[in-house]
Amino acid sequence: MEENKPSEFAEKVLMGLKVSYQKLIEKKKLTNSPIVVSRNGKIEWIKPWEEENESSE
Repeated sequence: MEENKPSEFAEKVLMGLKVSYQKLIEKKKLTNSPIVVSRNGKIEWIKPWEEENESSE
């Protein structure tokens, strides 16, 4: 049973991250504002209404 505890914890953390991300996207869509991220050392602005299309590819 000890072996399952870390994986259960990791699953809960990942589920929480997914929920937080979805809430962030919903809020950004409502306010019509981009998400600012850093990719490969460069600052980029992602429009949440376009993000769905990119992630499904």
